Amino acid sequence: MDPATLKRLMIDDSLDALPPDVSALLVAYTNERPADAAELSRWRQVTELAGQLADSPRVEKLPPFPRQPIATLHLRRAALATAALAASMLLGFKFNDWKSARSHSVPIIPPAPIANVAAEPQPIVGVHDFWSTKRLLASALNQPERPKPEETHWPLFPANQRIGVVR
Repeated sequence: MDPATLKRLMIDDSLDALPPDVSALLVAYTNERPADAAELSRWRQVTELAGQLADSPRVEKLPPFPRQPIATLHLRRAALATAALAASMLLGFKFNDWKSARSHSVPIIPPAPIANVAAEPQPIVGVHDFWSTKRLLASALNQPERPKPEETHWPLFPANQRIGVVR
């Protein structure tokens, strides 16, 4: 057994924090080793003396963790955030309605019709297979090769500049 784990078990046993079956196993283990049995008795003596000095017969347990009030608090916070969002949206819509009612309306003038002077209909799309893979591949192969741009390096903190210095 690990000495650190054994020491923690001895301290827990001397404080009566171990279940009875684990405490019995610890006593059986330390009975086989006299040095460990002596250390267990020393820890029990230390806790007895500490209990006498503190004038309390036993260590009091902490009250249970308040899960319900915390869960209620999270629910209340979510409800308040939702209500605040709804109120701000409602105010925004009302303000928009108020401003729209007060604004002066501008008449919309319809566009003038454009006369078509062409005798025959013009095709809308000049290339029949504009998005075809053949056309895209041919277009890519006909492109001249561009030179590779120089790589730029933007350091996060330039070494030769000081923060706050005016030049």
